Amino acid sequence: GTGSPPYLEEFCSVGIGGAPRRMEVYFTPMARYFSISVAPIGPRAFATIFSDISLQKKQAEALEKSRLHQRALLDNQPHLAWLKDRQGRFLAVIQAFAEACGQPSPEAVVGKTDIDVWPRELAEAYRADDAAVMQSGTQKAVEEEIDGVDGKRWFETYKSPVFAVDGSIVGTT
Repeated sequence: GTGSPPYLEEFCSVGIGGAPRRMEVYFTPMARYFSISVAPIGPRAFATIFSDISLQKKQAEALEKSRLHQRALLDNQPHLAWLKDRQGRFLAVIQAFAEACGQPSPEAVVGKTDIDVWPRELAEAYRADDAAVMQSGTQKAVEEEIDGVDGKRWFETYKSPVFAVDGSIVGTT
C-alpha cells in the first residue's frame, strides 16, 4: 500500500557496490518502527534484515518523558538538591544548584566534586559531612555556609545516605 517500493534507493545503492547500511525507520502503513540492515551479497544483489524495534522505541520515549517530568519537578524547586556517589562525584543536580555554584547547567556539574565547584574550605566541610552520613547510615541536618555566585548565604541542609537494593550505601543526597 505504498505505491513505489519504500527504501528502494537505499537498498539499490548497496546492491550496486555501496557500503552496507543500517537505518532505523518508522513505517507508517504498519505503524511500526524497524531497524533495517542492508548488505551486498553478490554483484548487483543485496540482502535485508528487518527487526521490529517498536517496543524499544516506545520504552525509550516513555523513559524520556518520565525524565523530562522529573526534571521539570526538580528544576522548579528553590532548594539546592544533588545526588553524589560514594566518591563525592555529582551524579545529578537541579538547576538551582548549578546556578548557585556558577555552572551553566546541571549537566555541567555531573562528574565533578565539591572541590571542583565550591571554595576549598567549604568543599572540604561538605565532604566531611557526606562521609559522616555514609559512615552512620543516617540523615544529618547541617547549617552550612554556601559561597556561591550570589555571595555567601547560610542554608539548613539535610544530608541523607542513598541505599542500593542490597542495603549498601552508594552515595548521598
